Amino acid sequence: MPDLTLPASLQFVPESIDAASNRYTGFASNFFDYLKNTLPEAHRHLDFYRPTKYQQDDVWAICSWSRKPFVVQLDPDCKVIVLSDGDTQIEIGTWESDPSLAAVDFIRKHFE
Repeated sequence: MPDLTLPASLQFVPESIDAASNRYTGFASNFFDYLKNTLPEAHRHLDFYRPTKYQQDDVWAICSWSRKPFVVQLDPDCKVIVLSDGDTQIEIGTWESDPSLAAVDFIRKHFE
């Protein structure tokens, strides 16, 4: 299984979902609520992290729910949702009519 460590260069500290939600108001800020409503079991298995060095506005989470755990990154500057399991990575952005829906569809197809 691929290693799902977060990038060491960013240095992370754990944070609660409430802290992440209150802190992040950028692109796709509704993603985790959308995930909770469409894949509640995946949402329950999220661990959130806040970068303390570089990209401090991003939200990172590791989801250990499925047979293929994956990482989620919300990047307000590039306006993308990044999903990765160490083998597969995708960036979903403003070119999608509904980025949260596209991200959940990708999760179902590749990580469920």
